Amino acid sequence: MRIGVLGAGVQGKLHAQTLAGLAEVELAGVADLLPDNRRWAHETLGVPVYDTLDELLPHVDALSICLPDHLHEQPTIAALDAGAHVLLEKPMALSTDACDRIAARVTDRTTLMIGHVLRFDPRVIRAKELIDAGAIGDVWDLQVWRCTSQAVGEGIWDRTGVHWFLGIHDVDLVRFLTGQELEVLSAVAASRFSQQADVVHSTLRLSGGGSSR
Repeated sequence: MRIGVLGAGVQGKLHAQTLAGLAEVELAGVADLLPDNRRWAHETLGVPVYDTLDELLPHVDALSICLPDHLHEQPTIAALDAGAHVLLEKPMALSTDACDRIAARVTDRTTLMIGHVLRFDPRVIRAKELIDAGAIGDVWDLQVWRCTSQAVGEGIWDRTGVHWFLGIHDVDLVRFLTGQELEVLSAVAASRFSQQADVVHSTLRLSGGGSSR
């Protein structure tokens, strides 16, 4: 399978390096608007580089999209419409409307995957096994807490909030572990360091009747 990477920033470099080391696939190319990122991919990985997605798409069967969160929608739709399979970095987009527009282009559940890495963490997998086996009894309440450094926040808070950047991990984690859907009962957000929501506390209700905070 020929796989390309769109966006060679922090996450894109990780995707590209990982794909380059897999015998089962061919890293067919990297596309990025920034010359320094293209130079890195060519000199470090020895792969073809392109300026745009349009130039990369004819050479791939699948695509890792690692652009900044607010740029996910259009390239994902373009790749899906072109028949490529897509691994899209989380979050899927920065609005439910954008997510719905992406989902509407998915005709086969195997063609789009969101990069929720916690599902592949051995600790999470083990917790899932224990819950599914009934080893810890019925799950009726979960508490999840997550933070990142201000230095990381400074790189993103001009365009997104912590609920999208980090909170999406926790929402997916609870859904994965419990197999249940979530409903927001209450949420309080504050902007302590930026114009975006950078502190969020929420209470969610599980579809089975439990809760998550």
